Amino acid sequence: TGKTATINGIVKAYLYENPGKNVLLCAPTGMGAVRLGEISCQPAFTIHRALKLKWLGGWKAEPEPLPYELIVADEMSMCDTELFACFLSSVKSGTTVLLAGDPDQLPSVGPGQVFRDLIGSGVIPVFRLTQLVRQDEASGMAKNARTALAGEPIREYRDFKISLCGEGEPVVDRVIREAEAFPSMPLVLSPVKKGECGVFELNRKMQERFKKTDDPIWINGVRFYAGDPVIMTHNNYEYGYYNGEAGTLVRAEGGILCISLPGRMLALEISDASEMALAYAVTIHRAQGTEADFCITVLPEEAC
Repeated sequence: TGKTATINGIVKAYLYENPGKNVLLCAPTGMGAVRLGEISCQPAFTIHRALKLKWLGGWKAEPEPLPYELIVADEMSMCDTELFACFLSSVKSGTTVLLAGDPDQLPSVGPGQVFRDLIGSGVIPVFRLTQLVRQDEASGMAKNARTALAGEPIREYRDFKISLCGEGEPVVDRVIREAEAFPSMPLVLSPVKKGECGVFELNRKMQERFKKTDDPIWINGVRFYAGDPVIMTHNNYEYGYYNGEAGTLVRAEGGILCISLPGRMLALEISDASEMALAYAVTIHRAQGTEADFCITVLPEEAC
């Protein structure tokens, strides 16, 4: 619905009217911060980095207040109660705070559903973007999104297919067959990590089918091949990557991995690549905030 583009316009208008004022763009996740920075063309940080948080049995923030007149925090559906408490305690009086996000996305991994509760409280002003930009209003995905939120059964459309696995048919075999029908590799999602329908098994089987070489690199007991889609699973400011950033393993030579990420190349020693995972399939939670031309979502009965 144009959320990030709207934020971009608000920040530009604010700086035009208030030249010299300090603005902070941030998000609870590394991927959210990266995308916010890309679209706004301004520096954006994770909330943790902006607050200089340290984990000491709980988040410990620096006592100094954040020196900004406007703070924009995006992807707030992923912010848990403890992180939000640290964030608010560092906001100085007189600062304007804009919280943006999608309350219908999955809640944070940590406790609480801060963003949804704030909206439901009726205490703060709320503005909703309702015009679809990413998809056509008549698309099956848009229609089924509204249907699902209403608790009603979803339907098939030209751009939305429902495929049921027969008894005894491995789900991963169906996923591979469906993936082969797309002109490019689809984003494969699952709500779970383990089991027949989990991302671990999906990644293993899909790698066997789609890998481009036969010369593996072993990292933490997992095989990686040049050409594999990969995803970073933690923020690492020292090496310059963020949790949720996805790309392609280009090559591995002389103990150095070259990873193509959006807009840049990342070089890592193999010993420093323990926070990299295969991304033929990822969890629905980790994929929040990403875009894809084609998508296959696995919905095992036990996870629904």
